[in-house]
Amino acid sequence: VVSQVALSFGIPFAIIPLMRLTASPEVMGSYANNRPLRVTGFLIAAVIVALNLFLVYLTLTGQG
Repeated sequence: VVSQVALSFGIPFAIIPLMRLTASPEVMGSYANNRPLRVTGFLIAAVIVALNLFLVYLTLTGQG
């Protein structure tokens, strides 16, 4: 379980920059994400980060 907690720290460092890059018209040109897709993506990223923080909490308190 501890190894999975350690691995989960890397997920936000991949998801958040990916969302930012794919939302940038300078990088993606006409293929950049539109507003509804950006909002949905960032909400999903926020849920993933929150779940990872909850996993860390459960692991550190011994409840997981």
